[in-house]
Order: sequence, then C-alpha cells, then structure tokens
Amino acid sequence: MELFNEPLKGREADVYRPLLAYLREKKLGRIIKPYVPRWELMPLHKQCRLALLWKEAGFAEEAGRLASWLLKLEEFPTLWCPEKEFDEQIIAACFAKLRDIEPIEGPGFDYNLTLIQESKMSAALTLDGFGTSMGVIHAGVDIRAFGPQAGLSFGIAGKGMDGWARVAAYPEVWVEMKGFNFRFVGVKPENPISLAFYVKAEICEIGNEILKPKSLRRFVGETTQVRFGKKTTLQTNRPFKLEVIPLAGENCFWGTEFLLNYFINPFDPQISIKFY
Repeated sequence: MELFNEPLKGREADVYRPLLAYLREKKLGRIIKPYVPRWELMPLHKQCRLALLWKEAGFAEEAGRLASWLLKLEEFPTLWCPEKEFDEQIIAACFAKLRDIEPIEGPGFDYNLTLIQESKMSAALTLDGFGTSMGVIHAGVDIRAFGPQAGLSFGIAGKGMDGWARVAAYPEVWVEMKGFNFRFVGVKPENPISLAFYVKAEICEIGNEILKPKSLRRFVGETTQVRFGKKTTLQTNRPFKLEVIPLAGENCFWGTEFLLNYFINPFDPQISIKFY
C-alpha cells in the first residue's frame, strides 16, 4: 500500500513493522513467528490501512472491530491528524476501502474520546494526542481542529488523565476540557498560549469587521462574539483578546479559511465557549 512508501517512525513503526514482517513471511510460506495485532493512536486514514492489513494477515475479528469503530468517526476525518499529513482525497479513499471489511461490534480501543451528537452539532473531543487537535466540531461550519497553540507549536501530547491533557508546546502546562469549558494550569506570562480554532467558512464577522479568506486583513481586539455568516456564532463567557487570521483554505491548515486565537490570561486561565 502507498502508506509504506512513506518513512515509518515512532508509534507507526512500532505497529506496522512487525505486521509487515509477518505478512512477508506468510506470503513466502515460511515458519511464522507468533504475531499479536497491536493498535496505537494514529491519524484515522492510517488506522484504516491498519485494519485492511489485519484482514490481509488473517485477523478478521480484529480488523472488523477496528473498522466498526473507525466508521463511527468517518465524519471527523481530521481527528488525530497532524496538519502536514492531512490530504482529503487520501482520507476519503482509505475510508472507501474500509468498507471491504465486515464491521464487527466488540470491545473498544484505549482512547480518551467523547462523541457529541445533537440536533445542531456533532463533535469528537479527545484528551489524547501527539501534537494534534483536541477534537473536531460540526456546528453549521466545520471546526476541523482546535487546541492550545504557542508560536508554531499546536495541540496536545501524550495520554490524557481525569479530564486533563498535556500541552504539546510546554509539557508542564495542562488543559482541562469539560465540554467546551477549558481551564489551563501552569501558564506563565513569558510563555504565552492561545486556544486556537481552525475554521472552514466563507466569511467571518466580529462586530462591524468583516474578514474573508485569502486576505491580508486580520482582527486583533477584545470581543465575546464571532460570527460565520448566518451559520454559526461562537460566544465566550466574557470578553477575550482574540486574533482572527484569514487562511488560504486549500492545501494547508486542514483546508480551513480562518484561524481564531483566544489568548489565555495566565492570571485567569479559563474560557468557556458556546456555539449557536
């Protein structure tokens, strides 16, 4: 598969190399060492490929359980996907191939994931990551990624615990997520952090300011409300310093058009957001 033209490293190498070695030995008719299917947190399209390889290796039950779990996440393709690995066509192709596997309901996988399904919103929220997002939100517009950001460093890293996730940029900083209520611990004035939202939308309005994608005009100021046309409004519990940056909306930043940075006050590091 084309995945294995890419260099394997870290968690992916630990998962895929033993499996690929097993498949090679099996195809050559050699004595096969015992192999136990191993799962690890990765972008969803790479987990689709893992399920397909499990099926090829003869582990139909494991492949079916993974396929069943992944199909529930198909509407959140950017979940656990680093920005540089996002390719909409590849992800769609991987999910299409996944339908070759008969799904099997069974025990889930070890992850910190909450799914929200409401009449006007669906979301997948996670406390586990590897420099990746805290989730994906569909609420009129698509928020394809959100999480803590410091400079060019984005997201959370490691396994979450008791509602908390570790900030990728500063391992000593943690963020608590309860629904869309966020609380940071360990933020220092000399190491500023924002809560970033990457949004796919045609237009952004803040007060009388109107921003469009691919423009050089940006917004910096205090506000409680950001609107995306007539589709979605983000409302904070109090005024926050906010920066809105128009993006290209094509092959970068998960194909989004706007970056919202809510700057976290180190002396009052909490923020609550409602969507309507």
